[in-house]
Amino acid sequence: MENLFDTFGYPVSDTQFQIIERYNHNRFLEQLYDPEKIMWLGTSIGSIQANSAGNSTATMAVNQNITAIEYNMRPLYNFTIDEGNIWNRLRNELFVPMAILLLLPGAVLAQVRAIVAQGSPAIVGEVSPFEGIIKSIIAIFLIPGSYLVVNYGIDVSNSIKHTIATEFQRI
Repeated sequence: MENLFDTFGYPVSDTQFQIIERYNHNRFLEQLYDPEKIMWLGTSIGSIQANSAGNSTATMAVNQNITAIEYNMRPLYNFTIDEGNIWNRLRNELFVPMAILLLLPGAVLAQVRAIVAQGSPAIVGEVSPFEGIIKSIIAIFLIPGSYLVVNYGIDVSNSIKHTIATEFQRI
């Protein structure tokens, strides 16, 4: 074996023990601070850290994908079909009446324009007397039906989310 003193099996004196002990301490320190061993230790620790960081990143990506897929499996709540919803109450009690109130002056002005056009067609041009009434009737039906855009948007979004989620599930 390397780095051992031969004692020949005799009992060791105090002086010999001190020499052996000092030698062992010196060898220990020499081995501990050997630059080549420190380099290999640093390389090994760096490699372990890089592998650990890579594994942690991969695990995080897998967890994020699973969370995204689970989120896509839940449909959005279509609040436009719930009559008691605060947004529907806000639309029905505030925005629809406000739109109808703004519609009334427009309808009156369109009708006044039609009346003026009947008296002097050269100034205003040819205008049908039913133009203001027809525009008002169309607006009366379009204002309450405007929430259908949101309703259809939520339904299309749910359809797309369902398709994506089932495809991810299949994969």
